[in-house]
Amino acid sequence: MRAATVATALLFSACRLALGSFDECQTDAECTQGADLECVNKLCVSRPPLDGRCHRLGATAPDAFVFGAVLPLTRLDGTENPTGVAREHSLLLAIEQTNPPTRQGVRGRPVGLLSCDSTSRAEVVTELTQHLVARRVLAILSSTSGETIAASRVTVPAGMLLMSVSATAAEISDLADTAPDAGPSDPGLVWRTAAPDSFQAKVLSRFLVDAGTPKAAMVHVNDAYGQGLAVAFGREYPGVKATFPFTQSGAIDSAIDGASATNPGALVVVAFPDDAVRLVQRAVTHPSLAGKQLVFTDAARSPVLLVPQTEGAYGTSGATSTGEAAQYFAGQYLTRFGADPLTVGATANAFDAMMCLMLALHASNGEGGVRLAKGLTKLSAGAAVPLVPTSFTTLVRELDLHDTVNVDGASGPLDFDEVTGEASSPIELWRIQGGQFSRVEVVVPDRGR
Repeated sequence: MRAATVATALLFSACRLALGSFDECQTDAECTQGADLECVNKLCVSRPPLDGRCHRLGATAPDAFVFGAVLPLTRLDGTENPTGVAREHSLLLAIEQTNPPTRQGVRGRPVGLLSCDSTSRAEVVTELTQHLVARRVLAILSSTSGETIAASRVTVPAGMLLMSVSATAAEISDLADTAPDAGPSDPGLVWRTAAPDSFQAKVLSRFLVDAGTPKAAMVHVNDAYGQGLAVAFGREYPGVKATFPFTQSGAIDSAIDGASATNPGALVVVAFPDDAVRLVQRAVTHPSLAGKQLVFTDAARSPVLLVPQTEGAYGTSGATSTGEAAQYFAGQYLTRFGADPLTVGATANAFDAMMCLMLALHASNGEGGVRLAKGLTKLSAGAAVPLVPTSFTTLVRELDLHDTVNVDGASGPLDFDEVTGEASSPIELWRIQGGQFSRVEVVVPDRGR
């Protein structure tokens, strides 16, 4: 019996040496004896190896708060996607300027980001979102409407918050996003910093009416984003309209031929940049479309769109503010990355999304899920403070003192709706002149023109 007892004790000790103490941690931050450990059931264990389509940005310290992102960093053909890269840069800028040595991070801990390349494929979005959930990131940032909807099917059942930097489809407002363990008054888990397409469609319609356009044709990508905008535009535009779908990166002749047959006064293009250029280059070969007014929506706004055939075209997209946060963001981005971020849609929204998540993380005392969502509900009331790293101390102080703060972002005031998780933001009407984007006007929700 004694021999058996000794053997059991030796086995127990061996297990402790192999696995660590059976009560060695309460949080991931306490697992410091390795670069990629997490606390599970009070044990420090290894996380799944990082997927090769992902890379680490920001802090790599063992105690870092880590977020995840799934963005279209490359196109379907494998080449770099300037839109996705610019949005990733915006996330990184917010993190770098909040982290040590510049500042103290969130609650004294630095922030890291696992950024993954969706390659513009919905099935890849699902795979990478599952991977980031398994890595137990605090929240995931997404990009387009289709990718956001795909990611939500993974994040919501996992009780993880999802924040989109550019999704505008109206249907996202009605997604079932209640956490499995949420209480009756808890906020949902899907949030976004881009305005829904219902308002963009209204601005688009007003522009065409004011331009004296009695008939317009729309060609649109046949996904949640394009379908939603087509429906919203149909509700708002009082003239004669016809819509023609096409598959992203697929054949476009049928859509352009259909639009041409209607002999419209304007051609509205709802497409991502590469497809938008292909559509325009095909359209100018049709006598009934050549020389007609071209109008683009937010997804097309990218330096890729600046080709000779689009000169004089108009477009709509989420507007950046002219306030302190917008000026700070544009200047700091130019210094850090050597480019103007405002030539790409939703870069300001991406910067705001990351800043909001870090501020909400402070409010949640470092917790994700519903607690992080509750933190986001605290950012739309109280003293107005610019949402920039130089104001982070002030933002945190307001939260600590008053439990709320009214953030003024680079994309404008972020008055989050606690039910839908979306911010009402202004829409910019722009024009391509001299091979550059120039602002025509900014339309603010609920305030007319």
